[in-house]
Formats: sequence, C-alpha cells, structure tokens
Amino acid sequence: MRSNRGLIAFILIAIVFMAVASRCFRLVGADVETVTGCYLVRVRPGVAVTQGEALGLNWVRLWTDSQKAAEDVYQGLTDAAEPCYVMHTQEDPAATVNDPLAPQQWALAKANVPSAWDVTKGGGKVVVVVFDTGLDISHPDLISKYFGGKSFIQSPTTYTDQNGHGSHTTGTIAAATNNFVGVAGIAYNTKVSIAQVLNAQGSGDTGGIAQAINEATNAIPPGWQAIYNFSLGCECPPPQVLIDAIANAYAHDIVIVAAAGSLAVQYPEAGGTAFELCLPLATPSPVEPPTDA
Repeated sequence: MRSNRGLIAFILIAIVFMAVASRCFRLVGADVETVTGCYLVRVRPGVAVTQGEALGLNWVRLWTDSQKAAEDVYQGLTDAAEPCYVMHTQEDPAATVNDPLAPQQWALAKANVPSAWDVTKGGGKVVVVVFDTGLDISHPDLISKYFGGKSFIQSPTTYTDQNGHGSHTTGTIAAATNNFVGVAGIAYNTKVSIAQVLNAQGSGDTGGIAQAINEATNAIPPGWQAIYNFSLGCECPPPQVLIDAIANAYAHDIVIVAAAGSLAVQYPEAGGTAFELCLPLATPSPVEPPTDA
C-alpha cells in the first residue's frame, strides 16, 4: 500500500484547495450545537447492543431525554458518553468572487498542477472517500467519477447532493477533464466514493459521521489504498466517537485528510488524541485570487 505514496501525495493537492473554502474538525468554540434528544454511548467490549443504533466500535446512538438516561439504558455497562454534536460545511466568505470559476482556475496555476500532470493524473487502485453532502450524479463532470456511495442521512442508496458542497469538493479532486465541460479535476483519473453525512442544509451529527467512517473502513476493497476527505467542522469539544473512528481507520492504513486554516482559526492541539492522525491541509499563507480574476 505504501508504494502508492507518490500518487497519494498528488491527490492530496486536490484536497488542499478545499482548505481555501472549508475547515475540518474545528473543535473549540463557544457555540456548541447538538441534536436534541440524541446521545452516543460506548458500551464495554462484549456487551450486546439491544437498544439504539449500532454505529461500530461499540458505539450506540440513542434517543432519550438526557445523557444520563442514555447511559442508564445499559445500566452502567458503558465507558464513554456524549451528545450528538452537529457538524457543518464551512464556507469562507472571502472566497466568494463575482466569477464563480475563479476559485478553481487560478488555484491550478498557483500550485503548478499542469506540470504535475506530466508525472501523473491520478488513477490506479486509489479511492478518495468524500464525507460531505453527497454528489450530483447527473453532472457531466462527475457522472463517471464515483466508485459507489451511501447516504447516512436518508435512504442508503440515495446520496444525491442537495447542497452543492459535496459536488464541489468531489469536482475539485477528480472532475472529468479535457471534456469541454465545467472545471478540471486535479487528480482527474482517480475514482471517488461518496459518504453522504451532511444534509441539504450542510449539517449532520457526529454519530452518523462516525458510522460512515466505520462502514467505509470495513468496505475498502482488498489491494486498494483509501484516502478519507473531510471538509466539515463544528463548535464542540473533540467528539470521542470520531476519535475512535479515525484511530481505527488510521490503523487500517487509510490516509485521513482534514482541511484547515481557511477561516484564520488556529488548528487546536489534539492533546494526544487520534486527531493528530489527521493530515491538516492548508496553504502556508493566506491565498487570494489574482487581481485580474
């Protein structure tokens, strides 16, 4: 798997530009948003899940009046509990310009991507799993790019993007290129898989996101290298349910990428948690479109 590192590094160039418009796992803030009545508990190893929704790695999502009530469901046989925090897509107002294609087009030149295409255009047994708002599967730039998918917010087989953020992210990574349509994808011979974890408003809870991570980790085809892309964040403490899911994915040799820095927010110290296993991608200095864009 590690022999794919050169190709993986190139694909990561695609994801870095989502940092200009997104942030991932912003974990510290005053405005903590949770799903009313939704709580997550981690039952001890060997305890059967008899109530609630199993999310993987012994985590269960329960709907009840309080966190204590959720813990009481398993009568003290839990070792962690937390609310279902809400995560959102994150857009940088400064990235909005009059020309809607400018954020994509100037970035290619700035990163010298055309020269990189002389080396590789992606491809091989590498799949990027995009955890976002879904995909516009009818878009001519995207219709041939996805390697299956699943929704964790609606019918499992219906992951159509009703927000736009997920399609934008996927297009930046791997949009069909040299087809006289839309924009160029940076690693345009690479396949993507879709995990729809955010709804039409760009929001989703940490339980669903963790469930998606766990299922994806168990579903990577043998011989393939996976990259997980997250362009989402929340004003919340580090969710233990995500820390567990990320640590498990990392243990399975999966590259985990988190956009960071677009809103001038310092990436918080992870305190030795699994968030240190994420690769935070951001430009080394503020990036602005050219004045003639």
